[in-house]
Order: sequence, then structure tokens, then C-alpha cells
Amino acid sequence: MKQYQRALRSRNAQFNGVPIFFKLEEFSPPAIKKTTEEVRGGRLMADKIMTGFEAMEWTVKLAGAGIEELNAYGVHNDEPFTLSVWESYSDEHNNAFKIEYIIRGQILEVEQEGVTMGSKPSHTVKGSARYFKQTENNQTIYEIDINRGIYDLGKGNINAIHNQHVNLN
Repeated sequence: MKQYQRALRSRNAQFNGVPIFFKLEEFSPPAIKKTTEEVRGGRLMADKIMTGFEAMEWTVKLAGAGIEELNAYGVHNDEPFTLSVWESYSDEHNNAFKIEYIIRGQILEVEQEGVTMGSKPSHTVKGSARYFKQTENNQTIYEIDINRGIYDLGKGNINAIHNQHVNLN
């Protein structure tokens, strides 16, 4: 199947079930980055072996939100939260694509950006995920659950056999 360029057509989002649709300016989902170590053994050339993943960090930029709204969203509480984002894209041939993100974790930082006369306040919220699921047209792209040892990169849990070996299923 040919892949064509896509454009974001619509987006909706919630912090802890509270809609942030009208405030959401920007969303960056967690990057899935492997950590590796060099291995050589008796070989002339070194290789890399995967040893884990880096922490999953995400960012949301909210425009026009006041402190009372941020508190209502739960971004200043030191409690677990859920961020849900739904996006709809279309490509050059008007094919539609539904992307869904579910993130559970903690807030790491809330930064207020400078405000000039006549502009609206803007906050950048950064967090770390303990659970992250991304689907496209209901097909799993990523599902990572640190607490349950699930690391599905789109083709099943790569840690499943190891979880069985230590009775984590």
C-alpha cells in the first residue's frame, strides 16, 4: 500500500477526563527510545545490544489557561493522571486516519511562557508516562505498561517470555 503525506484535520483531548479541546495548542507524544550497550566479546567489530528503554516523556502546550483551570485539570497535583488525545488525519487522497493516545503517569513540570500585551497566557506541561498506548485505526502501534512489564511495539509484547519466566503474567 502506498503511503501519502498526512495532515492533521481535527484533535480532541482530556486531562483526567476534563476537556482541554479549546486550549490545546500543541501535543508531543512520548518518544520510544531504546537504550543499548556495546558488546564485543572476541569479535574485531563491536555491536550493540538493547538493554531497555529511556523514560517516556511527553509535552502539551495549553493557551489561555489560568491557574484555576490548570488545577482543575490536575496538573499541579502530585497524583497520577490520565491524558487522552484523539486525532484525525487525512492524506492526499482524502483517506482518513484515526490516532488515539492514552498516557498515564506524572507531571514533571509546568512552565508559564512570557505574556505580552494583548496575548493570552500559555503553559507548557511536561510529564513522564508509566503507561502509554498509541493506536492507528484501532491497531496498536505502542502499548507500554511499566508496572505490568508490557512492551508492545506493534507486534506483541517483546517481554512476554521473560514475564512468564518470573511469574509476572
